[in-house]
Amino acid sequence: MKRKASATVLVLILVLLLSATLIACNGAVDITLSFIVDGEVYHTIDTKGDGLITLPTNPTKENYVFDGWFWEDGRPFTINSLKDTPISEDLSVYAKWHSVEDEENDITITFTVIGGGAVPSQTIGYDGLINRPENPVRAGHILVGWFTDADCTTRWDFANGKVRTDIILYAKWVSETDMNSVEIVKAEGITVGSDTLKTTVAAAQDKYKVFDNLEANPYATIKVYRDEQGSQEIKLGLIDLVAGDNINYIMITSGTGTVNKLYTLTIHRNFMFDVTFNYNNGNSADTTKVEEGKLVSSRSAGSKTGYTFDKWQYNGSAWAFDTVKVIGNMTLDAKWNANNYTVSFDTNGGNFLNNTTVTYGQDFELSVPVREHYTFLGWETADGTTLTDEQGNSISSWDIPNETNLKAKWELKTYTISYTDTYDA
Repeated sequence: MKRKASATVLVLILVLLLSATLIACNGAVDITLSFIVDGEVYHTIDTKGDGLITLPTNPTKENYVFDGWFWEDGRPFTINSLKDTPISEDLSVYAKWHSVEDEENDITITFTVIGGGAVPSQTIGYDGLINRPENPVRAGHILVGWFTDADCTTRWDFANGKVRTDIILYAKWVSETDMNSVEIVKAEGITVGSDTLKTTVAAAQDKYKVFDNLEANPYATIKVYRDEQGSQEIKLGLIDLVAGDNINYIMITSGTGTVNKLYTLTIHRNFMFDVTFNYNNGNSADTTKVEEGKLVSSRSAGSKTGYTFDKWQYNGSAWAFDTVKVIGNMTLDAKWNANNYTVSFDTNGGNFLNNTTVTYGQDFELSVPVREHYTFLGWETADGTTLTDEQGNSISSWDIPNETNLKAKWELKTYTISYTDTYDA
């Protein structure tokens, strides 16, 4: 019995694991879409939250016509809605209706014209299209269009807008001066001339979107062209950039289409220049990339035996790293100053001599001591290296990078003694 029970439990576990695997493979369906009719759930479907769906059969209601399914905010809901606007949680959509009586009533359209001639109202059938009226006239102004709100923010679409209730349309006017204006009202980072537009971008930027940085009068149209004749339009105003000057053309056309203004647009994309540091100390020069118009950072020049670093130079003049910007390929040279060293003397039996100073890498002349009965042969180092001749002049330039004590080198003089015999026999 125990074996049978164990086998049964094992089979159940395997079935559960297999079921979980199948569910995981098929993908979890955990979003419910509810279709609401007059406050009651009419139908539900399970969905992953995106993609096409199948709508339920249209509901019916006595003396009413079904208008369709709508989001809570009033937008129409269709089989494509979740594909266009995916959801991640349960959602309800709602049925909308209109009464059969509504279809029998006439719809009145009223046109509100402020400052212009009157426009007659219209009467049309339910779900009909409004006939566009003749444009009213207002001195010094141009009609922009008809709008559904007094602030004139939502334009009415005469070609497709169907009417189911009485509606008021508002005329929007613009002065002829504004409508014919091609004035630039925004030039982000752009220098505006009488017929030129100029800007500079970083070396790393390889595209420039004109419409992100340039705006004209709201009723004007801006177009971007590669050529001055306007035959090669750059769609979306997105310009591909190369290093250096990129020249294109901007045409601004007024709202009436009668006024045009042509600008030459120059976009300078910065170059990357080579700045070479020449250390002048036996180490190899190295090169760094610096963007045009930027500062190059100073660096250590390292060391040079017998010398102290002074400054970095360009063409013989000190380079001001904090203020001067790079405008081309260039080489900076390290300038070194030779060190001075103190030399003391061991006259080795000769007369006392004061210390003196020598400069690294330069010839030198040292004082000559005096010692009775000896001839001076030169100055030498502790290891016996002779540095000067017998007149104290250097044999080679000074190459000891520290303070040094020199010892006098002598040779004993020899004398010839002559005797004269003056004895008389």
